[in-house]
Amino acid sequence: MGRFKVTVVAGLVDLTSPFRPPNRQNHHGVDFFPVPRGRKLPVLAYDSGTVILVQHGNRSAGNWIEIQHDNGLISTYMHLDSIRVAVGQRVQKAAQIGVMGSTGDSTGVHLHFELRWARARDGGRNAIDPMPFLMNQNPISNMTGGDVLNITQRPSPNHTVGRQGHTPDVIVCHITNGNFPGSIEWVTNPASQVSYHFMVSNAGEITQCVDIANTAWANGTSVTAGDNRHSQNSTLAIVRNRGGNANSYSISIGFESVHSKTNGSLTPAQLDSAVRLIQHIRSEVNRIFGVNIPIARTHIVGHFEVTPRTRPDCPGAGFQFDEIMRRLGASAASPPSQTQTPPSQQATSPPPQTPPPSNGLMRIRVGPFSNSEEADAARDRLRSLGNRDINEPFPLQDGGMWWAQASATSCREGAERLAQTLRSEGFSGVVIV
Repeated sequence: MGRFKVTVVAGLVDLTSPFRPPNRQNHHGVDFFPVPRGRKLPVLAYDSGTVILVQHGNRSAGNWIEIQHDNGLISTYMHLDSIRVAVGQRVQKAAQIGVMGSTGDSTGVHLHFELRWARARDGGRNAIDPMPFLMNQNPISNMTGGDVLNITQRPSPNHTVGRQGHTPDVIVCHITNGNFPGSIEWVTNPASQVSYHFMVSNAGEITQCVDIANTAWANGTSVTAGDNRHSQNSTLAIVRNRGGNANSYSISIGFESVHSKTNGSLTPAQLDSAVRLIQHIRSEVNRIFGVNIPIARTHIVGHFEVTPRTRPDCPGAGFQFDEIMRRLGASAASPPSQTQTPPSQQATSPPPQTPPPSNGLMRIRVGPFSNSEEADAARDRLRSLGNRDINEPFPLQDGGMWWAQASATSCREGAERLAQTLRSEGFSGVVIV
């Protein structure tokens, strides 16, 4: 990863193991190794707070510390060589609390660092990725240079831990219908029961309220037939086909705006930040979940498309979807009308399918993608499933977009069975052609 500077270590480090990589899902924190290797660097408090745990000689964690911070977060520091604080002691941000070591189950001198919301560790399952928080406190810059997206952290308690078996592959754009400070206070207030993953001010400032790995409470879909928020009312096939709560597979961005004044139109600074933030989200989702969010209007959407009956003007007809897509490198398809209500028959209609070719073969594909790299990634993911019905997947270009073909068969039942399997595995845009 290169050499970095983070606020929890006094010195240069390498990020050698990120949060829950695909091959290590039980790694609930990040590992920082010193530069050069073997140096026992001072370990510093992530933020002001009170020490709630000090333990020596744990078989796995070695010597370790936990601190309850004033904002509700709890930080954990493992494998320390020595500890310089005691339980109940009040510490200030960046105060030295110990020295990096190699105690417990360790492969060398390093710091294992974790963040979570609840005091109980729950086996680490309630941990959150600490890197965005560390980047905000002291933006991590590669020693060879590089652009760092400045994201302020204002954690909201209004979220559900995890993704309920889903992976996020839809980005939903909202407007706040209020000023930025007031909107931040609202989504971080437990009484509101509302949150976005990210918020963008008129000046282009970005604030993160919910970790990408967790579920924000933003879209308001319902599984109750007859409810105006019912997922089957959506104009998006991906929402109708999946059913359930769209929050579990989406990432929400709230843009500062008042519809009656702007009709959803973004300021130039907001537009710039929107593009950079979406790029950041796609990169993080790929890193955390191994999923490529397509640069397509089927996956970068407005709240009005998710719940058109209750939010027909969110973000508004003036929202610059076309320009965002152009800057991201794709041609935007025309979205449905902001006030359009889908016909009732859409509730049960299957995804669009073209007739099978004249040779009688039905091809099962996933997509569309805006470039061959995303199609290649989908192909690799198809291969990794080890499903015997997937017959040597490959990328292809069709209709100006890229796809990953999973298989071809003359059996309609087999094609539909594989398509359903792929949808259950989290693939979006599964079609039979």
